[in-house]
Order: sequence, then structure tokens, then C-alpha cells
Amino acid sequence: MSLFCFYALLLLLLQPTMQDDFTNREKMVQQFAPTLFFDKNEQNFPNSMEWLVERSGLYQDGSTDAIIPSGNLTVQDLGKHTDTDFYLMLDGKNLEQSYRGQKPQHNQVHVPCYLNYQVVDPESAVLQFFFLYPFNNITPALYVLKQALLQGDLVLNIPDKVFDTKKFIEKKTKAKHEGDVEEVEVYLKKTKKGTVVIQQMYFSRHGDEGTYVHAKNLVFNGTHPLVFVAKGGHASYAEKVPLVNLLGDSADGKGAVWRCHEHTQFLDQQLWQNFKGKLGKSNRFPDFKGSPRAPEGRSWFDYANSSITKRSTAEIPFIERDITMFVKQKDLLALLNK
Repeated sequence: MSLFCFYALLLLLLQPTMQDDFTNREKMVQQFAPTLFFDKNEQNFPNSMEWLVERSGLYQDGSTDAIIPSGNLTVQDLGKHTDTDFYLMLDGKNLEQSYRGQKPQHNQVHVPCYLNYQVVDPESAVLQFFFLYPFNNITPALYVLKQALLQGDLVLNIPDKVFDTKKFIEKKTKAKHEGDVEEVEVYLKKTKKGTVVIQQMYFSRHGDEGTYVHAKNLVFNGTHPLVFVAKGGHASYAEKVPLVNLLGDSADGKGAVWRCHEHTQFLDQQLWQNFKGKLGKSNRFPDFKGSPRAPEGRSWFDYANSSITKRSTAEIPFIERDITMFVKQKDLLALLNK
């Protein structure tokens, strides 16, 4: 065998198979994990579960006494309590400081991006990233809208048939909550040439809202898609949001940076993964609403296995102003003045 043929055969043997590409999840993370940019005025940063557990007690609905008090709780304990009626509650000491989360160091966020990694089939995979925060500090939309209208910052031009303004305002008069779980999804596919590329992403925000964005409309740093995190409420966007939109969000992308490929931790390796309870005390204060559940307790957990086809066909073409969901100014003013 000639030396050329030997090296050709060696290269062929070293080439990963289609399945090997996707099963090498560390490689997929290093190539395609997102990079998040915070608003320059962000005050409430993400946290690891270990950090949150160190400052919280474990409670159960219907009881005012802690099952495991603050200071004694561990992530191992958390993983053993799998029913949905459990919740964490931050210690009342230094509560305002705890709500700020783990502050960035030198403008870099150094906490885990938790990943639910799913190989759908030999042709595709989904990277579902979860981001945990101790506090969602978004300003209620009703207040935001009034201020924005007074300042002339909004251009409201989408017909009411696209958006139920009254229902939205009623829903968004209480917005802050203890504990916060955000997510983005990176959809990977194999090309005809055998390389792996991003097909699209899903940017979630505030529970039911969210947008699918095709790869051609994403912003990249190398192979890493960028995510712009809204101030206070931590909603995810594919582009900067320089003015406050109807969701109460703004995201200038000029703050701290969170490089998930440097901080990814896989959910199936976490001792707390099976915890399905809430990550905060619901309605702790009068202007607070319910706290969200841990990743495995969310209704949209494990989309890759449960409804990948439905989700993929629901892709929404990305339009520059699609994320703002504006409505007619005269109709909104009439509602606000009632």
C-alpha cells in the first residue's frame, strides 16, 4: 500500500459517522452553544442551582414550616423530592442582595448554562438551554406602556386581530416573581455534505410568548449564535431591543457576556434534575405572581422527544418588528384610560 493510500484510509477511518457527530454532545456544545449579552443596566443575574440551594429552604404547599430549613438543604435533597407541590424559598436575610444573583466578574458571567441535549434522529438534534435566576424583576407591562406612550417611544401599528391587547394588559399587571427559568433551543441538522449546522432557534420569553428564528436571520460570533437578554425579565431575543416593546422588554446587549460553551452543564448529570417543584415562593409580595417550576417540571421540557415535529413546522418567519407585537395606538390609549 502506498503512503498516500495509507493516509487516505486513515483519514476515512477517523471521520466521525453521522450518529457519532450528534452523540458527541461536548463537541456540539463547543461549536453551537449560544453566547448571551445582557443589558448594560441589568441588576438581576443568573445563578447556579447550588448557589440557590445554599440560600433557600425547602417547603411544601399547604405548610408554613420548612421541610428542610435554609442552611441544611443540599442539591441531593432536592433531587429526592420529585412531586410538583414542593418549592424553594430564599432566606429572608439579605433578600434584596440574593435577588441580584451571582454578579459577573470582569463583565463575564461564570455560572452554568444547563443543557437538556436530545438526539432526535440521525439527521437532527436539539440543544435546549435553561438559565436560572433568583428573581425576575420585569416592570409590569401596564406601567411600561403608560410611560412609553407618554415619552413617544412606541410605534403601534399591528391590527388588534393579531393581538388581544386587553387580555395582555390584564395578564401583565403583575409580572415580578421569585425564581426565574428561561430557555432557548438550538435546532441542529445534517446537511447533504454531512456537516452539522444550525437550522433554527427558539427564543422563549415570559411563559407563553416566543419566536422561532431561521439560521439565516441569526447573529453569530463564529459558530455561536447570539442571544440578547432583556433587562429585568430575562426574555431572549435574536436581536437587540433598543426601545421598550409591548412585553415590557428592552435589551441593548451592552452589558455582561455569558459564553455558554465555556459553562455548559448537562442536566442529566445534575443531582437535582428530578426536582419538579418551584424555584421560589409564589406571591411572596403583593405585586409578585407565581414562581416557575424547575426545568423538568416545565410543560415545555423535553420538546425534542415529545413534539419535535409539531414545533418544527410551527416556525415563524423572522420579521424585524415581529418581536414587538405592537397594536394600534388609539386602541391602546383607550384601554389605558379606562
